[in-house]
Amino acid sequence: MRAQMFLIFVSFMLLACSHSGQRNELYRSQTHVAATHKPIDKGAAVSVATAEVVQSGLSPGSYSPFAVEEGDFWHVIFEPRNKEAVSAEPAYLVFKANGRVVEKEIRRIPHPKFGQNEIDGETATAIAKADAQQFQVQVESYNIRAFDERDFWHVIFTLRSNEKTLAGGGPGYLITRVGGEISARRRYQ
Repeated sequence: MRAQMFLIFVSFMLLACSHSGQRNELYRSQTHVAATHKPIDKGAAVSVATAEVVQSGLSPGSYSPFAVEEGDFWHVIFEPRNKEAVSAEPAYLVFKANGRVVEKEIRRIPHPKFGQNEIDGETATAIAKADAQQFQVQVESYNIRAFDERDFWHVIFTLRSNEKTLAGGGPGYLITRVGGEISARRRYQ
């Protein structure tokens, strides 16, 4: 099963690369490192992502890291300690097999709209489901969880363990607590 998941990931990454040289290098690096190292834990993923924050010129001391396990990845989000002083929220997707950052994102921090009620996790899940269905995602094939991230609901779709017809992971959403707007979406196929 683990080997199957790894092959699915490598296939996805090969399709995602636009140049054949990048494909070959990515394939060699992923297969070699994954075969020789054990998967990284949450603390190691946060350390890798913190190094990326430093490289991007941001101050890690301005953020509190928050890591969520998403299948073969760690999703590390850096939540600002002082929202008024910082206008961006970096996030990284770290591959568990080798600790490599496979996706970087700097999210904008929405300013709250006064007079609106905050939404709950159930409402955030309903918003994410409705959006996913617009892109022909078979929502019944996924376990859907909503995580409270202070100003956002992080809604993650993970394949059910008995689902044999689909491969890869599901979509992920960041939905604002105030107003219920989709701030970011990520799709895995």
